[in-house]
Amino acid sequence: MMLFLQSGFAQKVGVVLSGGGARGLAHIGAIRALEENGIPIDYVVGTSMGALIGGMYAQGYSTEEMERLVSSDEFYNWAFGVIAEKDDYYFKKKDDNASWITLRFHRDSIFQTSLPTNLINSMPMDFSMMEHTAPSIAKARYNFDSLFVPYRCVAADIEDKKQVIFRSGDLGEAIRASSAFPFYFKPVVYNGKILFDGGLYNNFPADVLDNEFKPDFIIGIDAVDGGSMDTPPDEDNIISQVRAMFMTKTNYKISSKNSITLKPKTGKVGLLDFDQVHNEIKAGYEEAMLKMDSIKASIARRVDSAAIHQRRFDFVKDMPKLIITDIEVKGVNARQAFYVRKILMPTRDPISIEDLRRNFYKLIADDNIKSIIPKLVYHPETGYYVMQVQVRQQRDLKAQFGGDFASSPISEAFIGVQYNIWGKNSLSINANSYFGKLYSSVQAKARLDVPSSVPYYLESGFTINSWDFFKSSSSFLEDVKPPYLTQTDRKFYLDAGLPLGNQQKISGGISYFSLTDNYYQTSKFKVTDTVDITNFYGYSPELAFERNTLNKKQYATAGSMVSFTQRYVNGREHAIPGSTSVNKVETFQPHAWYQGNLTVDNYYKQRGTLRFGVYMEANYSSQDFFSNYTSTVLSSPAFEPVPESQTIFLGQYRAHTYGAFGLKNIVSTKINVDLRFEGYVFQPYKSIVEQADLTATYTPIIARRLYIVMVAAVYNTPVGPVSLSLNYYSLKEQPYSVLFHFGYILFNKKALD
Repeated sequence: MMLFLQSGFAQKVGVVLSGGGARGLAHIGAIRALEENGIPIDYVVGTSMGALIGGMYAQGYSTEEMERLVSSDEFYNWAFGVIAEKDDYYFKKKDDNASWITLRFHRDSIFQTSLPTNLINSMPMDFSMMEHTAPSIAKARYNFDSLFVPYRCVAADIEDKKQVIFRSGDLGEAIRASSAFPFYFKPVVYNGKILFDGGLYNNFPADVLDNEFKPDFIIGIDAVDGGSMDTPPDEDNIISQVRAMFMTKTNYKISSKNSITLKPKTGKVGLLDFDQVHNEIKAGYEEAMLKMDSIKASIARRVDSAAIHQRRFDFVKDMPKLIITDIEVKGVNARQAFYVRKILMPTRDPISIEDLRRNFYKLIADDNIKSIIPKLVYHPETGYYVMQVQVRQQRDLKAQFGGDFASSPISEAFIGVQYNIWGKNSLSINANSYFGKLYSSVQAKARLDVPSSVPYYLESGFTINSWDFFKSSSSFLEDVKPPYLTQTDRKFYLDAGLPLGNQQKISGGISYFSLTDNYYQTSKFKVTDTVDITNFYGYSPELAFERNTLNKKQYATAGSMVSFTQRYVNGREHAIPGSTSVNKVETFQPHAWYQGNLTVDNYYKQRGTLRFGVYMEANYSSQDFFSNYTSTVLSSPAFEPVPESQTIFLGQYRAHTYGAFGLKNIVSTKINVDLRFEGYVFQPYKSIVEQADLTATYTPIIARRLYIVMVAAVYNTPVGPVSLSLNYYSLKEQPYSVLFHFGYILFNKKALD
């Protein structure tokens, strides 16, 4: 104690921050209490979460700013590898399919594939860390001693099995390395070494603080409560297993007598329980205040809060603004580097960090990219930054497998392949196939992406779809009208598309189509009877606007989807009557019509476990009648808002012009099960009905209104949903049905969708 009194105001204080995942948020509260009571913080050293919190403090963040950041959606996205809705690049999104798993290969070693080395996408954290740290470390000239507070953090070199201490260089890279928990985050490659979370070898680097800075007094903040996280691994918790395999025993005691250790009572909080941010911060504050008298008794020197504020303001005020003038690409060949630069920086003009962020997420969405490690390097002679990106190419051959297993005969298998050719432009060649009793399909297409100042794609392909509603019936007498019905559609198309911001795209093209329907027009037919056949073939130009940020390809719970499609159809009907047809004359008839469809599917974020969604659909068509009622209904647009409705033929839910509205209430439980309550109203402008001679006619305007209800429990597995639903369709002879399925009820687009 006499030593401190003699040194007086020269007394230097260092703070060491432990790891601990979400528990480490308690560091913010402890630092707040120290500042409020005038306790100086002259040095800060941390590991893992302590490296992140300490790094923010060393850059001049106030505790209020730190709390806002760790409470934000941005921080949540870092922790769980989520791409924010505003950053998701829909232009690169491929059509949804029924795949469960994706395997990637090199074309020259197709029998070798690789398992993922990290559970989450680390690229959102990489970019945000770069964005948040680049100005401060540029001002400090990449010297950690020249930050607002001198700083150190530690990472783990798993090859040499030792800790690595960061004293200079890229601050964001150092923090990322120190917090790269094995198999959760992607490791950081630094000077040729693979670095992981510093907590593996030193989860409480008090020795680093003492050796690096020689402070007069050390305040330790042990957010894991003296090693309480060193518990036996749990067979159902992979994080605890990894921790047990890799973490060495940490000494949470400070060797110096001139020290005090705070142990916030964070409770039973897991590494990734970031939903208790404010409670964790409060726990750190309360622990520091509980021991404040002892801290004050040991530390004679005080710093005024106004002085801290002024010094923080002086450090932050003239940080170099994030303006980027060039992109340096490493890890790929010259043609691929050109492609990367054109996406990140489409013109030669300097670019702001906001525009660069949008372009970065465009690159993340590209199938050719496996990973991107960004770094901003400040050039004081120009006052601008150069962005360096280390790019790893994705394996060029992709195989997908999936399908759906169901309680009714609609089960199907799916297989898809994609091959990428990447140079100054990107060419992807895709093929897939579905096969099942209800539905079979073959599709092949090629898409050329051109990364110009206004990026665009050109796509061409063909699809053959075949539906057999007779085979999909569980019994011959089930309510499927007509009782025998098969449909086959073929389409060859040319298409082009442009992005409208990150979340929207506009596309247009032309297709040649050929539709074939086989059916009986009566339920009383013999084995010797022949079917009616309707062929319809022609061409159809279309223009579409799409916006989609839904979080799942089926049974979504967040995001929104807007689709507006305009189509002109011109074709020729060839009707071949069967033995049960009233009209025995083979006919040829031209048809031409305009069709417009608007669909909106939106989910509103609610507090707690409740989610609320709204669905709207409006369709207008000037389509005329085909030769009979059945062929007319089969060629008409269908309202199919729930998964099961896409697998059964419901003529009453088909109309030329209609409006529809639905409400969705979703209860999300902690066991990863969603309870869904969905109800829809279908209002045709004029319903299509059958006349005595089996031809079609309209009812009066708004004469019929129909309803669809689905009540479902959906368990979301890593490969796909498991759903049990009760469905109701009004005006159906058997209005109720129960469906259990595992997988995705998804199909290739029909010719006139």
